[in-house]
Amino acid sequence: MAEGGKEGPSLRADEVQQATPGTLFWILTNGVVRRGMPVWSKLPEPQRWQLVSYIRSLTPTPKTAN
Repeated sequence: MAEGGKEGPSLRADEVQQATPGTLFWILTNGVVRRGMPVWSKLPEPQRWQLVSYIRSLTPTPKTAN
């Protein structure tokens, strides 16, 4: 779950997991249209913060050894 795909990055990726809660909230609110991330500003603010909490609770993708 939350592994991403063609349309978006894994929610467990370093770039997502290292983002601040405020950054995640901003992205959820405003989207990133050029990368396929929709705008979720119509979702009530408390629910957007719940999504931020969920994203932050995910275990980061383990690093693979080369």
